[in-house]
Amino acid sequence: MRDFKTVPFGELLESFVPAGEETLAKKMKSGFMYETAALGGAKDLLREMLALVSRAVLFYEFSALNPQYKYRSAFDRFLGDDREDDQTGVSREQYNRFIQGMLNRGNIDLFNKYPLLAGLMKETAILWVDFMAGFFSALERDRHEIAGFFFNQQRVDNSSISVSFEDATNFGNFTGIVTFANHKLVYKPRNIDIENSFDQLIQWLNNSVGGVQLKAVKVLNRKDYGWAEFVQHRPCETEEQVKNFYLKSGMLLGILYIFSSIDMHNGNLIACGEHPVLTDLEGLVGTNNQWDILSTNMLPAHFIQRNGNYVSYNTLAAETVTEKYYKDMVLSNINTDAMRMGFEYLPDSPKSVVKLNGDRVFSYQYSDQVLEGFTLVYAWIMDHSDEFLDRIRQLFKGDKVRFFFRSVAFYISILYRFLQPANLKETNKNGLWEQLAGELAVSDPAIKNSVINYEYESLGRLVIPRFYINLMDGKFESFEGLSVTDLGRNVPYNRIEKKVRHLSRDDLIKQHGVMQNAFNAYRNYYKG
Repeated sequence: MRDFKTVPFGELLESFVPAGEETLAKKMKSGFMYETAALGGAKDLLREMLALVSRAVLFYEFSALNPQYKYRSAFDRFLGDDREDDQTGVSREQYNRFIQGMLNRGNIDLFNKYPLLAGLMKETAILWVDFMAGFFSALERDRHEIAGFFFNQQRVDNSSISVSFEDATNFGNFTGIVTFANHKLVYKPRNIDIENSFDQLIQWLNNSVGGVQLKAVKVLNRKDYGWAEFVQHRPCETEEQVKNFYLKSGMLLGILYIFSSIDMHNGNLIACGEHPVLTDLEGLVGTNNQWDILSTNMLPAHFIQRNGNYVSYNTLAAETVTEKYYKDMVLSNINTDAMRMGFEYLPDSPKSVVKLNGDRVFSYQYSDQVLEGFTLVYAWIMDHSDEFLDRIRQLFKGDKVRFFFRSVAFYISILYRFLQPANLKETNKNGLWEQLAGELAVSDPAIKNSVINYEYESLGRLVIPRFYINLMDGKFESFEGLSVTDLGRNVPYNRIEKKVRHLSRDDLIKQHGVMQNAFNAYRNYYKG
């Protein structure tokens, strides 16, 4: 359990935690897991969520005590230098006086000045309560079935269960990590039909293609949530395992090519020894008409310069990454008089990095293995197209896939701007609406209005909007009667079938050329 004093303005935010915990206790229909599981991690998540929402406003108010540390807007900080190093010691005198004054007034002055902040703090607590109630109820309901399904045990010892939570800064996209003795599982609070179907597809291809076996992630699927095997980031132990990793990466790339997948960047794949394992499949089926193999974000491409080095955030160039792609808003010298706020590139070491003997492996040295794996899957599907498509129809029937009107990065940037002090002084969210309405490329006014309304509703609750469509017919889950064809897009399954029917030797040679060019460019960046 994290000390609340290490959370920005934690002493102030701590007053919100008991109310959230009490509301959660009332909402739980059965108290088994709630009473016996350690709640420290759950409360840590709430503190971090509250800090994410309030830190800009609270720092703005705190910085007024000392003009030397005057608050700058997010835009000013982005253009200016990153935060300065602490040159003033670690006194807490002014900070303590600020906190005590806020507590004495019961936050009334703060919420009068920032009326939107009060509502957002309430929405944050509701979001946390709903997630936790769903999680603990699911854990109580499923714990013995989990033991049998994942670990071949009849029952689970309650004392062996521990929980933790991740992704406090992902605006509603939380996950729970459950440890049963020595076994870990991931709780996903959304429908995971697509992951279950992909797991079965991998198993079927392993049996059908033969030879090298891809690792399937075992999942226990429920209607509105699911449990997935926890995939551990592990190094390779031998050169042979490294070669196998890249051979299997090529096989995965072959499958993703057929599905026109997108967004399979280095954060959505884990290098588990010789196994590349996809852990987020929301972008498994692409929905844009303009697509090529580089759109998977698997191949080394889209390089940028960072501190004199070439960096790509695509999966097969993860070894180039030492910092996150975007600057994060960061507080330093937390909860002291020397507290600062600024933007920084935080350190990052993606779990898709392949390591051997403690060293990072560079994928361009194994491009032959990637091409070999891609060819293996491509050729098999080309020779068994009817059988493959029949299996897709069986496995993915009724599955929902995510449709992207805009990128997740766009929504996060909108929310960070929304949480700036000047915006929270408003009594409504008109500024949020204006940012959304001005940047959506949909020609039909009725559809555009429906989409923006949905986005506005979600973002107003500090949740990243998610749109889902049926893979087989392209109909939207959120908008009755609306299909992707109304937006000039192709139905996902139709795109898959079209891709399979057009597989050919000429296309295989073309994709080989694209892949080889990507690896050659990567090699040139690092070898000159």
